[in-house]
Amino acid sequence: MLEQLRTVFIPNLGPNPTVKFHTKEGFRTKTGKSRVVPLERSLATKLTEWQAKNQSSRLVFPIAKGEVEGHFLRKMKEYAKKAGLKPTEFRLHKCRDTFATWALRRGLDIHTVQHWLGHADITMTQRYLAPEQGEHAQSQINRAFGDTLATSATA
Repeated sequence: MLEQLRTVFIPNLGPNPTVKFHTKEGFRTKTGKSRVVPLERSLATKLTEWQAKNQSSRLVFPIAKGEVEGHFLRKMKEYAKKAGLKPTEFRLHKCRDTFATWALRRGLDIHTVQHWLGHADITMTQRYLAPEQGEHAQSQINRAFGDTLATSATA
């Protein structure tokens, strides 16, 4: 989805903000199919504020003349470096991978994430379901069974 962002126009920022990815001149989704992905409301608010200050372009990531940024990976590597990451190890899919993992770990339905990512096969989306470990795994097991076991122990 990140490569698609370089050609994304300011999305629908209404009560249910969304971005639509579709095949158009200069861009084609891998599957050639369109999809609509919801935007988190605070991000939509920030985009609305940004758009008010930058009315010369409807693109989310324009270059100075309001045109499509043709070197999106290079720009993202610059941002990675500013964030203290190693730009040589940065790839655009890392953001996509992180989004999918976080979405699934926060309890979003795997079929919804599959649709947002444009995966035809659920097994592609399942790659992001790495087993939980450490403190997060403990939190998950406590949340899933803590009340049940505490109640049954006193009964």
